[in-house]
Amino acid sequence: MCFDKSEMGRQSLGSNPMEACGSGAGETFLVRRKVELGRSDCTAQIPVSFSLRLTLEVTDIRYEREYGNAHRPIIRRIQEHDSSPSLPMILFVAAIHHPGPSMDPEEKDAPPPRPYLELSDGWYKILAEIDDCLARAVNTGKIQIGRKLAISGAKLDSGSEGADVLEAFDKSRLIISGNSTSMARWHSKLGVQAQPFVAGLSSLTNDGGSVVLMDVIIEKLYPIAYMWSGSGFKEAPWDGSEERIRSDAWRVSDLF
Repeated sequence: MCFDKSEMGRQSLGSNPMEACGSGAGETFLVRRKVELGRSDCTAQIPVSFSLRLTLEVTDIRYEREYGNAHRPIIRRIQEHDSSPSLPMILFVAAIHHPGPSMDPEEKDAPPPRPYLELSDGWYKILAEIDDCLARAVNTGKIQIGRKLAISGAKLDSGSEGADVLEAFDKSRLIISGNSTSMARWHSKLGVQAQPFVAGLSSLTNDGGSVVLMDVIIEKLYPIAYMWSGSGFKEAPWDGSEERIRSDAWRVSDLF
């Protein structure tokens, strides 16, 4: 770690922990802890629960789980191509980036570029490319830093081979769609989820991309209709019984 252990007992949240804990894993851990504690009713316990001593202890446990027991976080497994990015998972928004307008004169009338996100599983971060549906949610404030997103059916835009999770941060992007992304509860556990996320028709938009899983109820089943495939025929469609009669008549006429 980048700070002296003898000082960890005297430092707390108010002494700029982002400078005291500069690694990506420690930084995202501090952000996650701040968001979860800030939204709970235990604000009086923040100076105790949010100390650097606790950060060291949890980081040591994380190191043992990740390197000793091979329990890697989902973003690291995705970047190393050991897990599919389409798995249902919950990540939180670590940062929101708004690209500036293009300086190319030929693109002065082009629409402004969509924002993109930094998502984290609590330890590692990954850049995320979003569609127009999610971009509207960002611009209207529905998606903010600290919010947790339930994601499924994502795609990874990277090389053909896996890479180290820290080195691949600027070289890869997770592509997510609005119809396969929803808000997760603030207390939801980060990482891969055991059950898939089910979308409803009321939550879908025409520019929200693909839908991974949707729960529908069949209210009415219509019989199969038959009609001429050639042009110039304006006869109304007919049902299966009429089709059998016409088929039998065609077979008989074909014999003679």
